[in-house]
Amino acid sequence: MYMKKMRHSKASLVTVSIIALIILLAPSVLAGSFQLVVYPPETPIKPGVEMKHVEGFVQNSPGAIDNLPLLPPLWFYQYTNIEVAEKPEWATVAIPESTPMTPPDGQKYDLTIIVAVTEDAPAYEFGTVKLSISTGKFMRTIFPSWFPMTNEFNMDQSFVIRSGYLPLLTATNPPAKEGTPNTNINHVLHLVNTGNARSLIEFSVDYNAIPEGWSIAAPASIYINKGESIDVPVDIYSPRTLGYTDEWAQIPIKMNMRSVVEPTGESANFTVTVSTHCVGYYAPVPGGNNPAMLFGSIIGIIILIIVIIIVTVKMIRKSSFTTKLKLPRRKKEE
Repeated sequence: MYMKKMRHSKASLVTVSIIALIILLAPSVLAGSFQLVVYPPETPIKPGVEMKHVEGFVQNSPGAIDNLPLLPPLWFYQYTNIEVAEKPEWATVAIPESTPMTPPDGQKYDLTIIVAVTEDAPAYEFGTVKLSISTGKFMRTIFPSWFPMTNEFNMDQSFVIRSGYLPLLTATNPPAKEGTPNTNINHVLHLVNTGNARSLIEFSVDYNAIPEGWSIAAPASIYINKGESIDVPVDIYSPRTLGYTDEWAQIPIKMNMRSVVEPTGESANFTVTVSTHCVGYYAPVPGGNNPAMLFGSIIGIIILIIVIIIVTVKMIRKSSFTTKLKLPRRKKEE
């Protein structure tokens, strides 16, 4: 019995020695293969809003010595360290699992890289993210570098990202204005393009939201550059209500903002409210509710009435005088 144990121990020792010798002489031949793949994002990343998950995988294909029963399996796991070597200044890159441990089973394990773009990133700009990768068998963290299968391999992996379009507009409600009935009351919208590209702004008005008697002309479409501020006039027409009027109108103006480069792409809607107060009298005479013209019209009407009265009086007097002259002549003839 003792002799059998000795023979078994010698056989095991010989087996381990042969394996060690094979590993020592030809480790790269018997080792498996490792790959790390990253799929670049297909669509632009929206600045300041989106956290793009860039997908990929790691794979450790087993070699002849990766699954030996006499050695700990963990030794042959692929231990990888991933760092961001280069990136655009307008992008942030994070790797949640930057040190994956990949078993030698040939399966593909998911790798996720999170990329975000800052709000000031130029629209539709391309940038390259470069990853620095160091990898090797886990046993290299245990044994010295001269030990077999402890080699470390370094490589780079790059992928391209693209920043998206961010429609941002600063538009505050203009100050309320006051006017009299039947007049054009002018407002000014102050707009600032705080997005990241030249944009087209189109205006629209919900006419169902306009009070009865009021009217508005929607502004024409405008182009506005990144960082540019612009004033847009808006005309509100007050109602022509007879008599005295004291009425407020709150009229919303909608704005659609979209990219000039990709008009059918990303867009955003904004709304401002224009407040107008109509107060005063309205009379349907020439000059409307303009005080100077109204006063002139009244004076003109008075003068016209006086002229008509004078002419009428003169015509009556003339008619009476003619009648008096004719009557005596008729008596003399008799």
